[in-house]
Amino acid sequence: MKLGIFTKYLLSFTILIILSLSISLIVSIGTIKESYIKQNKEHLFRLAKSVEIHIKKDSLIIRNSELQKKIRNLSENIDSRITIILKDGKVIIDSEKNPEQMENHKNRPEIIEAGKSGKGYRIRQSDTLQKKMMYLAIPVFENNEIIAFIRVSNFTDEVFILLNSIKKNIFLTAFLVIIFSFLISLILANRFTKPIKELVTASREVAKGNYNARVFTDNRDETYELTTNFNFMAEKINHQITEISQQSEELSSIINSIREIFWVIDKDEKIIFQNNSFSEFAQTVNLKNKKYWEIIDNSQLIETIDSILKTKKVEKLEIKIGEKLYLCSSSFLQKSSSTIFLLYDITEINNLQEVKKDFVINASHELRTPLTSIKGFLETMAEESSETDSYYLKILNRNTDRLINIVNDILTLSEIETTPKLSLEKIDVRKILQNSINIFEQKAIEKEIELKTDFVKIPKIEIDPFRLEQVFVNLIDNAVKYSDEKSSIKISVKDENEFIRIDFADNGIGIKQEKIPRLFERFYVADKSRTRKVGGTGLGLSIVKHIIKLHNGKINIQSEFGKGTTIQIWLPKIS
Repeated sequence: MKLGIFTKYLLSFTILIILSLSISLIVSIGTIKESYIKQNKEHLFRLAKSVEIHIKKDSLIIRNSELQKKIRNLSENIDSRITIILKDGKVIIDSEKNPEQMENHKNRPEIIEAGKSGKGYRIRQSDTLQKKMMYLAIPVFENNEIIAFIRVSNFTDEVFILLNSIKKNIFLTAFLVIIFSFLISLILANRFTKPIKELVTASREVAKGNYNARVFTDNRDETYELTTNFNFMAEKINHQITEISQQSEELSSIINSIREIFWVIDKDEKIIFQNNSFSEFAQTVNLKNKKYWEIIDNSQLIETIDSILKTKKVEKLEIKIGEKLYLCSSSFLQKSSSTIFLLYDITEINNLQEVKKDFVINASHELRTPLTSIKGFLETMAEESSETDSYYLKILNRNTDRLINIVNDILTLSEIETTPKLSLEKIDVRKILQNSINIFEQKAIEKEIELKTDFVKIPKIEIDPFRLEQVFVNLIDNAVKYSDEKSSIKISVKDENEFIRIDFADNGIGIKQEKIPRLFERFYVADKSRTRKVGGTGLGLSIVKHIIKLHNGKINIQSEFGKGTTIQIWLPKIS
């Protein structure tokens, strides 16, 4: 049975009072009893000593009527029984009975104790009178020898009657104290627990959603502080809940207003939140307690969601649903173990990209022929031109070469993107790398640049030699172009666990840190004036990144402005 705090406190107080009084009563009654017995014992001892004065050696004879008479008179005066016992235990005088009819008292415990210690004391049943009595015996000495014993006794009934009377009075007082204490405890427990009960009631109201519940008390103790804090807490919760509700409504309105398809799946694979776009996409409104695969009617999207829920990774995947192309984005919430999904309709963007890609490819193809013709005519004109015309023709020729390079790079990049397939061969990367280095030896000599190599022994790996040569040519070309005269370029090959690592390090102009993340973007150049001077297209590193990605490799750029650049490539040993 569950007890309330009021009952617990009341029972605790009552039990504590009863235990305290019980212990007090037991100790008090025991103390009174011991005190009374001690006083009576001392009284009997004094009586025995007063009797000893009347006893003389010549009087201790059988049938001494004079002594017998004195003892009886003395017994009546002191209201106690007196018995004279010889050393051998024979009773010669007794104030209550005829000594002749009394048995030998040699083995009485008080007599034995008096013979040993000089004083014997017992409370026991009298064999002669058949009543409970208190006995005290002392020895009588003559020439340092015990000649007899004086035993004084009285009835203990009066003692216990007195004790019982005291007990009744004490128990009556204790009962009244318990009743009074119980009433006081009842008042105190009620006063103490009333605010707590009100707190319990108010907290239940708050739990039900009634944040206006308050508790008030007249107590000026800790309960006052507790109720004050509760009221403050309830007020703050009410304020925060109001704010959260407003924010939730605003957030819900914002989410429902976005055109993208949005929904949240919990750890039990149930959809716990969605916007209006998702309801339209799923063609249903009743989504409560339903799992995503019961609502979504697209096997590819279901497989994608299932994979994301298992891996709990942030993903961005393109999915074609019907005639539309979507970008599926996900994010895992660690605290709630939920996953957020967002579907972007990228059909129009994709179509524009395709149009753009086709336009770039077609334009590049169309530009290649006239540019080649222009270059041929310029070279012919340069042979027949004057010195003044030759200057302008060289400028035209240089810019024509730049346009041709841009067109070629665009076509190369488009080819990689449209046909992302490799012609893999198992070959030693060092051979392709060395062939690429040989292409730039003359250009390096002209700029007095030292080409250093550090090739360690590596295993053959599966690569596309043509594509990888494009990567090496681009990187070495950049290193030579952007390095100062009389500098050096170091190309190293290392065997690094599951990869072959190739480093291209120069001590040229370097790149500022904020520009490094954008280096792989199309047409992005870190130094436009320098690039224009050396004839860069801004597409080389983009081509490099695409080819390395097709090989399942990695690329990284480390650079410090004014000190040089290092480009690192990792190619997997097993494709």
